[in-house]
Amino acid sequence: MVTLTMECHLIFLVTFIVLCEGSGHISLTMVRYYNPGGRGRNGHPCDGKFFFSGSDCDHRFTICLDQSNGPNNVYRCPYGRKSTGEVSNNNNNYFGGNVGGVANPMIFPFALWPGGIKIKVEVWDVDDNSDDYVDFLAAIYRTIPGFNVTSASLVPYTLSSRTTLWLRLKVYCDQDYYGENCATFCQSRDDRFGHYTCDPNTGSKICLKGWQGTLCHVQIDNCLSSPCVNSATCVNSHGGFLCVCADGFNGTRCEIDLDECRSSPCQNNATCTDLINGFHCTCLNGFSGKT
Repeated sequence: MVTLTMECHLIFLVTFIVLCEGSGHISLTMVRYYNPGGRGRNGHPCDGKFFFSGSDCDHRFTICLDQSNGPNNVYRCPYGRKSTGEVSNNNNNYFGGNVGGVANPMIFPFALWPGGIKIKVEVWDVDDNSDDYVDFLAAIYRTIPGFNVTSASLVPYTLSSRTTLWLRLKVYCDQDYYGENCATFCQSRDDRFGHYTCDPNTGSKICLKGWQGTLCHVQIDNCLSSPCVNSATCVNSHGGFLCVCADGFNGTRCEIDLDECRSSPCQNNATCTDLINGFHCTCLNGFSGKT
């Protein structure tokens, strides 16, 4: 058995089987966050005393991606966790390519797409003395991954509780991975290990012309049906056959008997009779010889 250093393991028997873990990514873009009134979870202004606001909130965010049945906290995040720095003095945030020092969109890798995930976001207001709890937002997002980053749809998504967060999400399989879970590995090849391309939706192997079998490694023998006639020799080739004709025949299948009389080889008004790979001249009286 031969084990590769990548994710895939190559097992050689009569043929070989490729066993792989899946591979894909979640792209999460924070678009906008709105905290009406600039208040914490307790109803008090983020920056101020009691019900008097001094300035807008300084929000920081923790984004946690969990299984669909995960708990409502940001401590269990099997699909990834990102924590931003503060976004200062703004209760109505529109985000660009950076959120509190974290690149936006945020990219989270996964091994197998489970069909859906729970997106959990915890929001705090940053203060000099101690941070104030603002809100917790969570929702379950389900989708089928795109088969690559360019084909995947960018989907608007909203998390809403007391405050609201607008997102754009994209889930996609990595290169050479396919299927609803990004679990099917297929890499086009044309060598001694196989001759195939990959279906762009399912990752199923599509044999190149002239090949068959599970791994498209068995060459199709196009001479089995005896396509050549008139004692021609059949030579198998990729996706077809070649007939090597016996003398006196022509055509794709050597089905044409060459007419050797066409060139008028007989002289002195002799009659030419076509033969297989030859001709016969019937001479007039007084003449002899092959022609």
